[in-house]
Amino acid sequence: MDQNILVVDDYEPVRELLQGCLTHVGYRVTSASDGRSALRAITDIRPDLVLLDVRMPDVSGWDVLSLVRKSPRHQDLPVVMLTGIADDASQAYGWQLGCTCYLTKPIDLEDLLLMVRQVLATSEDSVPPPPAA
Repeated sequence: MDQNILVVDDYEPVRELLQGCLTHVGYRVTSASDGRSALRAITDIRPDLVLLDVRMPDVSGWDVLSLVRKSPRHQDLPVVMLTGIADDASQAYGWQLGCTCYLTKPIDLEDLLLMVRQVLATSEDSVPPPPAA
């Protein structure tokens, strides 16, 4: 598998759990502990998918998502909000900002892997083929 997933969460045990789970099934995983690091990683490594927490110091997940959607270079990047914030208003806000999916913690890892596969398959289908030579 050649797909790279960026896991962004300020809580190290969550990052480690997600990284281990995703790596185990063959994804390349990069992690970031805050929004600023996430924005740098998005620019530097151009991940295929971002799993993004909301509550983080300095730059929130909301801010990261908003900046990603405003960037012509990254606006189509699949971003999955993976957060402990489960209220309807927050979920609606995530959809309004343009998240690809909104999942709440705790999450079943099998469900997460299924969602990751589906999002990556959908995003691959939407990428236009390279021009013919």
